[in-house]
This record gives sequence, C-alpha cells and structure tokens, in this order.
Amino acid sequence: MDFENKIIELSDWLIEQSETYSEALIKLQKLIKDIVNEINLRAIEQKTKFEGEKMNPIQKLLKMMDWQDANRPLKVEEKAELMKLSDSEFEERLHQMAVDFKNDGVIRA
Repeated sequence: MDFENKIIELSDWLIEQSETYSEALIKLQKLIKDIVNEINLRAIEQKTKFEGEKMNPIQKLLKMMDWQDANRPLKVEEKAELMKLSDSEFEERLHQMAVDFKNDGVIRA
C-alpha cells in the first residue's frame, strides 16, 4: 500500500470538504481519534490485542483518558466502577459504552 499517495488523497479530500485549512485540521484530528477508537474496538472484539496481558491501574486510567477523548467525560462513579472490573470486563464495558454513546449519545448503566 502506498501510504504517501493515500496521505495526499486524504489531505486533498479534507481540504475540499472544509472552508478553511484550520477546519481541515480539526476534521483530521477528529478522524485520527475515530481511527484510534476503531482499531481499539476491533482489537477488543477479536480479543487478541490484550490477550494474556494484565493491565495495571495506570494503564486502565490511560485507556479511560483515551476513551474520554474519543467520546465524552466519564463520571467519577463510572471510573470507580471501571477500575473494579477485570481486564476483559473493563475492555468490554468501555466498548459497550462507546457503542451506546455513538448510537444515541446516552451511556447505559
């Protein structure tokens, strides 16, 4: 795959879809967050990325921060509940929360 040409095509497309270069950069930042989120979601669904790895509390906090960047701020209570979960339950819960939020902007308990 020729990434250089893809980058040029994507840049041209973002500029065409925007009124200013600043707007194009903002759209690019959102796109990058969406791509990161999608890759993480696919890894969770396939249960291969985190298989056999044990997350420490700092890693969980970092994942929650990334999730918040891509979705919405987490409440203190949600963070506390997430920290209590096993690694796989933690990943599954974050994924479900992201799906719920993307579908209708509502996080279900």
